[in-house]
Amino acid sequence: MPPLTSPQVISFDCAQTLLWVDWDPVRLACQSATDMGFGGDSRAAEIYGRLLKTRWAEYLTLNEAADEDATDAWWARLGQDWVSEVGWPEDAASIIAQRATAKLYGPNADVFGLFPDTLPTLQALKERGVRMAVVSNWDISLDRTLRAFGIDQFFEVTVASMVVNSEKPDAGIFQHALGRLGVESADVWHVGDDAVADAQGARQVGMHSLLIDREYAGDSPYVISSLSTILDHLDACN
Repeated sequence: MPPLTSPQVISFDCAQTLLWVDWDPVRLACQSATDMGFGGDSRAAEIYGRLLKTRWAEYLTLNEAADEDATDAWWARLGQDWVSEVGWPEDAASIIAQRATAKLYGPNADVFGLFPDTLPTLQALKERGVRMAVVSNWDISLDRTLRAFGIDQFFEVTVASMVVNSEKPDAGIFQHALGRLGVESADVWHVGDDAVADAQGARQVGMHSLLIDREYAGDSPYVISSLSTILDHLDACN
């Protein structure tokens, strides 16, 4: 791999890079139902999983239309139909949805959360005037999620795979980001946790890549154990 050169832009993956993620829609729905006293047994899980699977193609289409209101309505209909088929009271759908939203984005969220090194690193990069982007295999909720955890302000461009209909490691999602940023691929570092989706995907379009593995104890310059190490790499390029 070519040596790192000073970047114009640093792009980041989101899941397991900026945020830890423990998202399973069936588990989230059932846990939220249990929390609110409705139960969430195996039958409820089977019904939710079946409804989700049979309607997923429609959800993908709504993402490509970039209509967040429509995708929110899709989830609401899914919840209402689920509650109806399970046999819970009609108002259970909105009650469970509110609990699920809190688990996703609230102060005590247990589906998403910032890694300790995320905010300090983004702040330091902003102070240095580094342009930043997010390129992530995610749905239309990417911007909402970044806002919920207070880091949307750092990113000039965000690209969600389900919106642009291209999933890393495909070249298309990276090329879409490059086009919006108006930079050459050689002027971008991409940071992510997946050796194929992030590192290989970025390199195939000519970006530099840094693989983050928070348990890494080796000495490869292309694998980092903390986002803060990006700052050391920048210093070495200057």
